[in-house]
Amino acid sequence: MKHFVFLLLLILSQSLFAQAPWSRIVTTPQENDINDIIRIPDTDRLIAVANGSTVMTSDNAGETWNVMLHPANMDNTYMAEKVCFIDDMTGFIGGSRNTILKTTDGGSTWSVKYEIAGANNYTLIDDICFMNDTTGLAISNNGLKLKSTDRGETWSEVVSDRSEYPKKIVKQTEDMAYIISFYSLQWAKTTDGGDTWVSENIPFGNPGDYLSDLYFLNDSTGIASICNESNSSIFYKTTDGGLSWTEIYTTSWGLLDCEFNFYDEQHGIAVSNTIMYYSTVFVTEDGGNTWTQTEQQLYCPGLQTTCSYDLNTVFVSGQYGMIYKSTDLGYAWYKVSHRQMYGEIYRIQFIDENTGFAGSVGFGGGAGFTQLYKTTDGGLNWEAHFDVGYYSEFDFLNDSVGFITNSGSELYSNVSGEWTSRYTGFDFESNDIDFYDVLNGVIAGGDRVIVTADGGNSWTDITPVPNQSIGYNNIEFRPSGELFVTGDEKLYRSLDGGWSWQLTSFSQYGWIDDLYFVNADTAFVLAGLQILKSVDGGASWNTTEIHGDGYFAPGAVYFPDSQTGYAVGEGYYYNMLKTTDGGDTWDTISPYSSSVLNCVYFSDADNGLVFGDMGIVMQTSTGGLVETKDIPLPDASAGFRVQPNPFNREFRLSFTRLLQYPLNLIISDISGREIIRLVINDDSEMAFHPEGLCGGVYLFTLVQKDGKSETQKVIRF
Repeated sequence: MKHFVFLLLLILSQSLFAQAPWSRIVTTPQENDINDIIRIPDTDRLIAVANGSTVMTSDNAGETWNVMLHPANMDNTYMAEKVCFIDDMTGFIGGSRNTILKTTDGGSTWSVKYEIAGANNYTLIDDICFMNDTTGLAISNNGLKLKSTDRGETWSEVVSDRSEYPKKIVKQTEDMAYIISFYSLQWAKTTDGGDTWVSENIPFGNPGDYLSDLYFLNDSTGIASICNESNSSIFYKTTDGGLSWTEIYTTSWGLLDCEFNFYDEQHGIAVSNTIMYYSTVFVTEDGGNTWTQTEQQLYCPGLQTTCSYDLNTVFVSGQYGMIYKSTDLGYAWYKVSHRQMYGEIYRIQFIDENTGFAGSVGFGGGAGFTQLYKTTDGGLNWEAHFDVGYYSEFDFLNDSVGFITNSGSELYSNVSGEWTSRYTGFDFESNDIDFYDVLNGVIAGGDRVIVTADGGNSWTDITPVPNQSIGYNNIEFRPSGELFVTGDEKLYRSLDGGWSWQLTSFSQYGWIDDLYFVNADTAFVLAGLQILKSVDGGASWNTTEIHGDGYFAPGAVYFPDSQTGYAVGEGYYYNMLKTTDGGDTWDTISPYSSSVLNCVYFSDADNGLVFGDMGIVMQTSTGGLVETKDIPLPDASAGFRVQPNPFNREFRLSFTRLLQYPLNLIISDISGREIIRLVINDDSEMAFHPEGLCGGVYLFTLVQKDGKSETQKVIRF
């Protein structure tokens, strides 16, 4: 029997190397803001937590990362703010809705140990700090202080004045700790292990300054950073446990909010945000007595965290999933993360399966801008193509002929090999542009719709409802001269090129986010939480059937053929749907990202791309699903079935023959380590919502009363 179990695990492990349903083009390893990175004690493993219900681990010093979603079944909006481990197996995550999650298996599974019912998503556990193996402290950004005395199994509120805008808990000894706050020259101090707290004025700095960080190297030696009114940082040091502090270093102008991290009592770094989008690194090799400012600046908007892995290896991370690594104490850095586009990818257009354009919002020089990117290899690589205005709209007729508008008042066109600009004579913010050919086009946006018949030289106002505050958006310019445009929750249809309009209201569903025609007869409207279908060219509409658990708001849809379609958007547990019956029914699929997806393109039923917030681009060649051949179907003698497989939040268990009850359903990881055990007492079909399972491959083993068992591979996305 032992030989059989080994063979089974070997076969299932090998199947993991079959083709994955999705691969990341960018951003790698993931796109969400990374809020904390630590090295798990007594291991070589790094663990990081991020927004988007994301946990990351690395076993090769941060060169590559494994990404897990939905710890403890948290949804996509969950912000994991802090991670803390007290030994190699026991750790905690603090995050949204004042939750504290705990793991006892090194981060493979998580369970909720503290939460406040009804707390909003931006009420966060900002920090967790253990004073010893059993006693832990936590703070929330609303000032709540918590304490645990049983290794984090239970947490209780500490009755004290709430700190205003708390930021961090800093341990000095097993009994003494500080809570520092944003933009404050006060800290809260405890000398009894967190039972009581007293607010004190910080014994250094001047009025108008604020404490940005505090770090203790041992019981007596500490380092602090003050931001002053001159927009520079001043470092202070104590060697007598905080009784006195000495100024040791002052940075140049514009270097703010320094954060310290030390590998040992001598070697450490300080990382400072600049007024713009760069971070500057300082290195000390003598316990903070002297500091060297490194020459390299790191493009890292919104620096979030630093981590010392060993004497030489240090990490800095921040917004958009950025990770920098140094292997020489912090003097030189290289990027571990990779991205081609910054910010939201809000619009894409493919001319053919190789050539496409994407609009991405970025930031630079203190203002937002839009960069137009182009790919010529099917979306694998993107190059900047044209600098355009914020949230500009574009439409290309082929790989070189196109039109761009960054407001309704200005049009850029490239018809003869170079870009030229001209004014339309109207002033409004554009939301969409659609050209049927080089002469005939429409721009919609703000409270106006305009049309041209001479390539943009002159424009005519064809607004469906003039002089009303309606946000006109999606345009469909049909070859017959038929024209559709959406405005808020309304669809306007014109049979004469825009001179007269027919109205269809979707107010019972909500704002219209997308309008898409598969062919002359079949069209789709995405309104609110619904996908509506027309089979008569947009004259009438009916709702379709969406199979999914929880909130999902579709934002864009694409059909590579008449039967296969994909819809993307935002949701609590999934962000993509697929149909194979022409859009009558839709099922959830997952591209293994928790981010909002804004655009989708498929060159055929199986090969496609999705685009979303924070510059994410993902690719599939399997129609977004694990290939059926990768999932062994139970044979006729199988005693149970798991459906669907792969599953998202819920699976149904059904039985195909008489079994001996009670049954134990054991859910294990691919190595055979048990994660969850469920007891089943009868043969009725039942639904399960297993908490604590991140996306991945699992073994489901059903054990009968007499000990007989069978195992199937099941995938959670």
